Amino acid sequence: MKHIATCLLFSIISPLFTSCVALAEPGVVTAAHPLAVQAGIEILEKGGNAFDAAVATSLALGVVEPQSSGIGGGGFALIYVGKTNESRVLDFREVAPQRATATMYQDKSGKVIPGLSINGYLAVAVPGQAAGLAQLQRTYGVFSLRTLAEPAIRLARDGFPVSNLLHTRLTNGAARLRRDPAAAAIFLPEGKVPEVGQILKQLDLAQTLTLWAESGGESFYRGETADKLAAAMADHKALIGKQDMEQYKTVWRQPLTGSYRGVPIVTAPSPSGGPILLEMLNILENYDLTVQLPQQRAHLIAQAMTHGYADRSRFNGDPAFVPVPMVALVDKAYATAQSKTIDLAKATPSKAITPGSLLPQAIQDSFKQWEGPRKVENTSHFSIIDASGNAISLTQTVNGAFGAGVVAPGTGILLNNEMDDFASAPGVPNLFGLVGSQANAIAPGKRPLSSMSPTILLRQGRPWIAIGAQGGSFITTAVLQAIVNVIDFKLPLQDALNRPRIHHQWQPDILLVEDGYPIPVSILNQYGYRAMAGKAPKSDAFGTLNAAQVDLGLQALTKTTTKSFSGASDNRREGISKVWLGESAKNVDLNPQVPALK
Repeated sequence: MKHIATCLLFSIISPLFTSCVALAEPGVVTAAHPLAVQAGIEILEKGGNAFDAAVATSLALGVVEPQSSGIGGGGFALIYVGKTNESRVLDFREVAPQRATATMYQDKSGKVIPGLSINGYLAVAVPGQAAGLAQLQRTYGVFSLRTLAEPAIRLARDGFPVSNLLHTRLTNGAARLRRDPAAAAIFLPEGKVPEVGQILKQLDLAQTLTLWAESGGESFYRGETADKLAAAMADHKALIGKQDMEQYKTVWRQPLTGSYRGVPIVTAPSPSGGPILLEMLNILENYDLTVQLPQQRAHLIAQAMTHGYADRSRFNGDPAFVPVPMVALVDKAYATAQSKTIDLAKATPSKAITPGSLLPQAIQDSFKQWEGPRKVENTSHFSIIDASGNAISLTQTVNGAFGAGVVAPGTGILLNNEMDDFASAPGVPNLFGLVGSQANAIAPGKRPLSSMSPTILLRQGRPWIAIGAQGGSFITTAVLQAIVNVIDFKLPLQDALNRPRIHHQWQPDILLVEDGYPIPVSILNQYGYRAMAGKAPKSDAFGTLNAAQVDLGLQALTKTTTKSFSGASDNRREGISKVWLGESAKNVDLNPQVPALK
């Protein structure tokens, strides 16, 4: 009989849950929802690899966490192929439709119309997730799409119990969902928010996933589903047409590589948050954080964030449209120059940080020539590693909570509002308070800028930790602090993810401090910050991390291999980690009596 080890005391219908580390072999799945983890484990049990498990996990997440992601959205997958020691990034980010324009969300006077890029069909970008998962399966999968989609189809067809988190999100989003009859019919049955534990079924979505799987992924872009999506767009005078669907393509990108304290790091390039992650780590590498006083360490981390996000606002965008100076931004010499401008005794005001002012003059001049005159919650992530050395760190999203709040009739597909991730106008903040420039302006066929930062840390030239986060603009800073906790302070993976965090994104010039952070706001304000305590509005609890880990050369507790697998999902949400033990391995539960957290 097959066995599964899990180290989470969790009840889907209980408000009490906690997470911990599970240790066993020969593969680990960690994700934001237990049922999605179970879907990935089911595929590993059948003999699938990490990429097979990723497709199943991704699809299941879209069913059980509709507020965060789904087949109506998109994302990035950072993969490492054990057989060839090759890393690649699959970009299945949404794209702007062909009829999109840079000023489509502005009135005649040039002012941005509130809510237009967030709510309804006009906010929808061409979805990419259906193409991305099909591409992943075709390139690296063992099983058919039909096999990989079965867990998600089952969850959509037979239903699943509504968790505390989903009940809360539905309660918060009910008024918005009621505006769309198709969305309300699914998520507000009989006009009411489903109670915790109530079974939620999505029959149209089950049929859509079945068609997609049986057509090898084609139905979504060229078949019955594509026709329904195009019809819904036309009915609502939106921009996406059948040609937009037919022309969508995924993009294979070369990963960005760097290091922190000598540990090799692989991450996703633009238009993701990877370049900013490496830039911030490079800045911190100029300081020995282990000898700093806690308040001094927090100050330095916050300063690295402000400098990184300042550059993000100006330079980062779709490299097919923008000459993003990625090599210069992640150059360690550039980070050293930035560190020399940081005052150890006080915060540099955001208005005093000019993005890119320390880059080589030739790069600054080149970018100015390109740009011309210039005015100044809800994502999901999972990580999987298998016994063959394959690893995947995948972040997916529909952008805001429940995306655009609309479901194309007859499809069950909750559509994204990813157009809001573009800069609706230079300097105007989006849903997450992030500002952008011409580099992230709307253009037909362009991919919007993202904070998603799927990352893999290497050891002995092989995957060591696959990590990423959900939570809008908090994603990159959450991954940053987890890496610092692991490498600088040698924390166990679970502790590294659980530690309270801070967040600064340059604009607005506010330092957000999570409840439980060891440095009082009053102390941080002495450095000149405008620090705010507690959970920030429109945040996802300062990001929510999921990470998978494998330690090579360490004797596992089962004494059947020299690979020790573990996974961790931080305690801010309902995610868990599970390890597939294999047919004959002994179950290992390292922490069977962890008290539940309220």
